[in-house]
Amino acid sequence: MQKHAVSIGDWGFQLSGRDLDVPPGEDFFNYANGKKVQMMQIPADKTSWGSFDQLSEQSDKQVRAILEASAQAGDKTGKLYMSYLNETRTEELGAAPLQPALRQVRSILTKTDFVRLAGSASRTFFNSPISFDIMQDTKEPDTYCLGIDQGGLGLPDRDYYLQSNFAQIKHAYQNYLSQVLQLIGWPEPSSASKDVVAFEERIAQVQWPSSQMRDPVKTYNPMSISALKAAAPGFDWDLFLGASGPYPQGTKVVVGAVSAVASIAKIINQTDVSILRSWAAAHLVSATAMKLSSPFMNTSFAFSKVLSGAQELPSRWKRAVSYVSEEMRDAVGREYVKRHFPPSSKNTVETLTLALKSAFETRLRRLDWMTNTTRQRALQKLEQFEIQVGYPKKWRSYSELYVDSGDLFGNAERLIRFHWNISLSKLGHKVDRDEWAMGPQTVNAYNMPPMNMVVFPAAILQPPFFDPNADMAVNFGGIGAVIGHEMTHGFDDAGREYDATGRLNDWWTDKDVAEFNKRSFQYGQQFAAFSSGLPTGHRINPNLTMGENIADLGGITLALEAYHQYMKKSSTRSLMPPLVGRSSDGREGDRRVFLAFAQVWASKTRPEALVQQLATDPHPPAMARVNIPLSNLDSWYEAFNIASGNMTRPQADRISIW
Repeated sequence: MQKHAVSIGDWGFQLSGRDLDVPPGEDFFNYANGKKVQMMQIPADKTSWGSFDQLSEQSDKQVRAILEASAQAGDKTGKLYMSYLNETRTEELGAAPLQPALRQVRSILTKTDFVRLAGSASRTFFNSPISFDIMQDTKEPDTYCLGIDQGGLGLPDRDYYLQSNFAQIKHAYQNYLSQVLQLIGWPEPSSASKDVVAFEERIAQVQWPSSQMRDPVKTYNPMSISALKAAAPGFDWDLFLGASGPYPQGTKVVVGAVSAVASIAKIINQTDVSILRSWAAAHLVSATAMKLSSPFMNTSFAFSKVLSGAQELPSRWKRAVSYVSEEMRDAVGREYVKRHFPPSSKNTVETLTLALKSAFETRLRRLDWMTNTTRQRALQKLEQFEIQVGYPKKWRSYSELYVDSGDLFGNAERLIRFHWNISLSKLGHKVDRDEWAMGPQTVNAYNMPPMNMVVFPAAILQPPFFDPNADMAVNFGGIGAVIGHEMTHGFDDAGREYDATGRLNDWWTDKDVAEFNKRSFQYGQQFAAFSSGLPTGHRINPNLTMGENIADLGGITLALEAYHQYMKKSSTRSLMPPLVGRSSDGREGDRRVFLAFAQVWASKTRPEALVQQLATDPHPPAMARVNIPLSNLDSWYEAFNIASGNMTRPQADRISIW
């Protein structure tokens, strides 16, 4: 039988990418990836470059071919793609497509007018200082409810308004708002933009921080409409909700940041209507700029450069692919799977997921810090864990969507209404467990705690994450650690709050909660102290990243356990030669697992994007995702004979959770 080639190196890892001048105990990220990362050049239209970005670029090219074929066939995805590519038509129209919505904004003469317009945000391009959506009820996970929460900011996070180290960005944002208001002929745009930023700053002051928004218990505040009116008086909730409805009688409302919502309603009541009108206009232009002519598009991108550091606007075909792939993801994904995801890959990865699940069960059974009462409930939750691989069990229909290949702006409006109508139709029906939150063509994976389910789209199931021809240690260290990561999310500081049915429910003993919190806090302090490669004045906020921190540690721990179980059961052993400079000493496989884990995170990020990541993203930077989890694993020290170095920790300080 002919052996197929391995995609990376001789066995799935790029040995030449290591920096052997860096001892593994000093900085494993650079030991494993140093030369590779040094040679990386972030493309001008990207904010970072690494394994995820490279696979996303590959996926975009594959989707482009799909959409071009779809355009020739006259299919809806092809029509939407062509409407985005029709730059000539977009330039001819200028600001004309925006005028009907602008007339609505200009007609805001009272607070009532503003509340009505804000309430229509779910089905239009308008924005609302109070967000709302249809979501799964986490206390009754078989049903949907109406979720209401804080909103209203144009910058990525409340900290951008409140912390002095973001002052320059806030100033740039104010200038940007002045420019977009000037583009639509808004009166006194400079003064109006200053008022808008001041309005958003007041909202930022009452918003809950992102770290607090991660708490599923604190953000679950069910109430009736009458209770909502009492909690946030002086705001016309009937008018606000009526603009996006109708909602079935008895629709349950769950408020997230309840004090923030009440305060934002009060701020709206206290704000002059002219400022509310300017805010609505500025957010309307921001939401639509990339679907309008070049003056709008270039102004929008110029400010995004300040936030992300990207040097060039992605080419139009890339933006078109991204837009169609997101808005009609199932139609694109269905064809993607036919072309790029063979059944053999699905079967192999499903086998790997079962191996990781078995490893998790093993570790749960021998966990030394958990009482038997909680352990049995944890095992029950793991047993009921659902794993979906590659693509959803059923596909969304777009038969009711009208797409015009010559009307990008109109298509975008129709898609917003199309998606909201689908969401609205869910109320009163049982939760659809087979609906995915991303398409198969997306390079990512996710855990849905209210469903007790993990999902692994097809596009991530490629090298360096997964290669059926590579040494199995690489697959366990790559996609195995990703699978373990997503499984562990069901047991991280937020995921652990959900029981085996997906219900938000306190199923832990007090003793176990105290021990879990102690270990999590100590582990979080390792991230708080981490500074390598971070911009001056910025650090990791472990309260924001705790879920990912725990999942990374759990992911590599489970991957190594699963690899050991696989090798015990396998009738064959790896015939790959030992790593350069080492003899085969029984730890060869472990070394490969750890190297493959590090290889996945080999990446560079622009400083501006890194600042934004630290402020808003629950995922810590790549170097921390490698070095901190590994520094807590005894098996890593043993595999590389590590006794000293910046990464090393006394055994008593190493954290083990799962």
